[in-house]
Amino acid sequence: MLTKLTIRNFKRFTTAEIELGNPVVFIGPKTASATLNRKDVFGLPVPRASLLWADLQPLQPIEIALAGVTGDRSWAFGVGFEWANEESVEVRTLSTPAVPHEAAAVKVVLLPPMSGLADREFVKQPGAAATRGGIMRECIRELVPPLALRDPNDVWWQNVKASDEFLDRLFEMFFDRLKLPNLMRKTNYHQLAAYVALERIAPEIAEKLDMIYQVSQRARLVG
Repeated sequence: MLTKLTIRNFKRFTTAEIELGNPVVFIGPKTASATLNRKDVFGLPVPRASLLWADLQPLQPIEIALAGVTGDRSWAFGVGFEWANEESVEVRTLSTPAVPHEAAAVKVVLLPPMSGLADREFVKQPGAAATRGGIMRECIRELVPPLALRDPNDVWWQNVKASDEFLDRLFEMFFDRLKLPNLMRKTNYHQLAAYVALERIAPEIAEKLDMIYQVSQRARLVG
């Protein structure tokens, strides 16, 4: 029987110890890390390895550990992930032996996550992503002047404050048309950077971001 799940430094979890003696349900908005799947760690590619870390700070290892009881014997098993660079991580076990003998008898079944406990649920038919993409493009066309849409160097882009005057209004409009609560707030906007091609980032911005990254690599935890 599984008795406890421990997660450290993974996505939204800095430290979490979850007792599994009773049924446990994770509820949260999209990207809140309610779904913990092996694919999140090594099955799906991510643009940068640091996206797996809490607060995007790979200063401490990610640790995911399970504890349980088989018969009258307790056991524990865990895996740690050390940041190597933005393209790879180093994996180590947290227990000796790597897989306790008692743990081998535990049967685990994957129950797919619910899509959300909203006031209504939508069946995602083929083409749903394209439909949402069309709604997003429609919202952008309503918010951005035609000249600015055609020219990324238009003065409109220089004068508008992206977070308050554009993205806030854009996502409010987008989710309102989907009849869903707004799942993208200002605190989540950093996630959009992963979808921007490097060649589309202005050189002066890339230079400042590189400087911030270099400083972060020299940082050390105190205390």
